[in-house]
Amino acid sequence: MKVSFEFSPPRTEAAERTLWETIERLTPLRPTFFSVTYGAGGSTRQRTHETVARLKKETGIDAAAHLTCVAATVAGDLCRRLQGEGVQQFHFYTLNRADLTFATCHLLGVRRHVAH
Repeated sequence: MKVSFEFSPPRTEAAERTLWETIERLTPLRPTFFSVTYGAGGSTRQRTHETVARLKKETGIDAAAHLTCVAATVAGDLCRRLQGEGVQQFHFYTLNRADLTFATCHLLGVRRHVAH
């Protein structure tokens, strides 16, 4: 069985401690990846970035930013910053809107695979 775990970026010092205690406890379960939410309207953008980068660096487990595709350029910029820190997996919450998700993926160079 494969598992992954999603976290919310901490908003307080107490929440930060709880988050990392939780991560320490779950890491030995060897999840496929960790995911960190990206708040609506980008309210936790910086905390998401910091948490994903730290997860990847400190646990060695792939970490993904869970992005809501409401602003393709904002999501694209965040993805490129995280890629610079070694993060290669992203989880997009589509809001059931292909246009927004497609635009973000297009900015990142993700293209349709054509069967040969």
